[in-house]
Amino acid sequence: MSTNCRLTEAGSVTLDRVFVRLPPQQIRTLLLAIAARLDDGFTKANVEQFCSELVALSADDDLMIEPIVAYQGAQLPLVIDAFKDASPSLELVFMTPALLADLAESEVRALFGDISVRRIPGPTEIAG
Repeated sequence: MSTNCRLTEAGSVTLDRVFVRLPPQQIRTLLLAIAARLDDGFTKANVEQFCSELVALSADDDLMIEPIVAYQGAQLPLVIDAFKDASPSLELVFMTPALLADLAESEVRALFGDISVRRIPGPTEIAG
């Protein structure tokens, strides 16, 4: 496991959270950019399927995927949760080790500037 993926004494992985609010088409653009940077585990086909399911969400619904991806030689959890409220945009939350949180945050900033992206480090944990 990568040193960027912090294991707790209980064998859990500490996850950072990255939040961003985007319209569905920009979510597709962001996820395709992230998928292109990963070595394995999250493909263009995965992005297309996820985004096609986003359009069917009703207010107060969410859609989550939890692939294990390969990135910089490590197998890492990538939890992506999209939440729809009454606005036309969706809130996208990445819950992932710091290495992938860095990637998600940098891709958001590269594509869309410093829009309302925020990051909360740990203490979310999953069993390792």
